[in-house]
Amino acid sequence: MSDDGIKTNLEWTSALDIDYQPVNTRKTSIICTIGPKTNTVEMLSKLRDAGMNIVRM
Repeated sequence: MSDDGIKTNLEWTSALDIDYQPVNTRKTSIICTIGPKTNTVEMLSKLRDAGMNIVRM
């Protein structure tokens, strides 16, 4: 979070500008298959942080 008084994720989310136009958009998807080695919360968080946006089970 930034130093402009925002302390929680909810405050950050509610402060987003809904009229902001993105400079660029990603035209690809990162698809991850969830299996025995990737079905923990920690691993799912790592995959999400790495850019995963589609989950296949």
